[in-house]
Amino acid sequence: MQPPQDEGANPRDIQKGLAIARTKEIRQETDHLLELATELKKTVDASVSGDTLSLQAIKQTDEIEKLAKKVRNKMKESYRLSPNLGKLP
Repeated sequence: MQPPQDEGANPRDIQKGLAIARTKEIRQETDHLLELATELKKTVDASVSGDTLSLQAIKQTDEIEKLAKKVRNKMKESYRLSPNLGKLP
């Protein structure tokens, strides 16, 4: 994420622009996370009862975990950078 190129911009405006961009990225990534979780649910539901899950399902969980961590870190960053909020629990 790159800050705006306007060198005469107010630092608060730059921070606000970055926060808006970060929020947009979080929304897009959570939408993708929902899609991945839905695909995983379909994969698990399609598996035969008692049968081991496919390698595909394991890969899906890895991808979900990776994306969830990425989203969590962006949310923490947003929280930490907001002057109106306290410390993270």
